[in-house]
Amino acid sequence: MATLLPPAVAQIITRMLVFIVLLFTPVSFPADRLPGWLATAHEYLPVEPMAQLIRAALAQDHFSMPGRALVVLILWCLASVLGAVAALRRRA
Repeated sequence: MATLLPPAVAQIITRMLVFIVLLFTPVSFPADRLPGWLATAHEYLPVEPMAQLIRAALAQDHFSMPGRALVVLILWCLASVLGAVAALRRRA
């Protein structure tokens, strides 16, 4: 975002994202309490799979890493890298 948007707009968007991710993710708020459309969207966002990865890494005896979560994280990683490369090429 910082390479594509003016600094003030990028700052506003990142603050909104931090607020949304920290307060309204089912990592700290149960997914079954979310509206149906948001719970469905949450299945494809990287927040819960990342939490599962961290839990599985820190406490292997109590948590496991589902394969679906790993696939979601890999796809988000690839999309992020490709987006960053495209933004940097456009800026150069």
